[in-house]
Amino acid sequence: ADSDSDVRGGVGEGETRFADAVRYRREGITAHITLDTPANRNALSTPLVTGLREAFAAAAADPGARVVLLGHTGGTFCAGADLSEASASPADPGEAVAERTRVFLDLLRVILTSDEPVIAVVDGHARAGGVGLVAACDFAVATSRATFGVTEVRLGLAPAMISLPLRHRMAPRDLLRHMLTGEKFGPGEALASGLLSHVADGDSDERAESEPSDGIGA
Repeated sequence: ADSDSDVRGGVGEGETRFADAVRYRREGITAHITLDTPANRNALSTPLVTGLREAFAAAAADPGARVVLLGHTGGTFCAGADLSEASASPADPGEAVAERTRVFLDLLRVILTSDEPVIAVVDGHARAGGVGLVAACDFAVATSRATFGVTEVRLGLAPAMISLPLRHRMAPRDLLRHMLTGEKFGPGEALASGLLSHVADGDSDERAESEPSDGIGA
């Protein structure tokens, strides 16, 4: 595609924007939920997480929505936690971490329990909590541009929250290696390990969107 007005979440008629961070629109039976804060690589800021929860609530309340595509603008699907937001918070660090943990786990629960099948469409980088979002979806598809990394260990942290959906998607030894090394891996390995359900041919994000959803909700 020539711009971000594509499968990753471009502007369309009837679009709603939540928390100035997430776009929502429905085309036919497909609800498009798009992470749209590319300036900070779609990091899991408070507005982004709030917007995602509101967008999934909108999809659940939309009687015409029968499948959800979770996409993104920019070259990064999701970079994980918004570390700048965490460091700038005036709240007690322990309390702030506990609250962010609660809110993110609630978001993962919303995705995991969605009545509509949720398909992640990844046409860029996914790191840390972003990989957790991918794992929480029912299906996940990526283009050849996508890369992944369970990178919390590089900050001296354990990927505790995202381990919940990841352990149900990825082969145990593959997951353990990535949790301990934080190394980057591509769509081929992500598919082989179980994180992805499909890799689109070539670099076409339009093909990435259409192939996994064919027949779903029909």
